[in-house]
Amino acid sequence: DRRGEQAPIPDETFIQVMVDLRRAAAASAGDTSGFEAMRDSILADAGVTDSALYAWVNATAEDPERMGRVFRQIRDSMRARPDTVTN
Repeated sequence: DRRGEQAPIPDETFIQVMVDLRRAAAASAGDTSGFEAMRDSILADAGVTDSALYAWVNATAEDPERMGRVFRQIRDSMRARPDTVTN
């Protein structure tokens, strides 16, 4: 049972990184190498790895309310600056 484990990174860090990654994906529009370079920079700037993002998801998987709240914050952050998103 993983319920008692803490997420390896704070929710706020996860949210900001995911927002930045989604914006990078929208900006790179199919340019895989361009996106990979932006992704690496985003992760380095935040001091996290892609493994840390997966660990956050795994640690939070048994708390659907928290997961939903975090992903609503990601969505709301994306909507707050629609000029940075293509959809």
